[in-house]
Amino acid sequence: MKRPGGFTFLSLVMGWLAIAGLANGGLMVSGSFGQLPIVLGILAVGYGIAAGFSAIFLWRFMESAIAALRSWMAICLLFMITFAYSFSSMFMGAEIGLAGFLLVTGILFFLLDRYVRGKFDVAP
Repeated sequence: MKRPGGFTFLSLVMGWLAIAGLANGGLMVSGSFGQLPIVLGILAVGYGIAAGFSAIFLWRFMESAIAALRSWMAICLLFMITFAYSFSSMFMGAEIGLAGFLLVTGILFFLLDRYVRGKFDVAP
């Protein structure tokens, strides 16, 4: 079956996010950003790897793109929560903003997952 146009777009975006995640993660782990905890660098590397696999599987129109995309989503949400926790002392009342941001991101991730599953005709 031919790859849908949306998958082409998504795979290119995920490829770009993979490069960014790996580059940022590498810099964070190396200590270039001394103020950032090492766990954020490790999560960023995982983010880049998951985005890379998502890009490859979406490009090849493989059903394993669903699992790769869900892994990327989970790491992305975990990174956001860890980042917010690491710097929560800097922002007063940030919990409400984080909750709203996570809600909107969760809805977008749900819609993205539904789109990809729908193209493969796979049940949730």
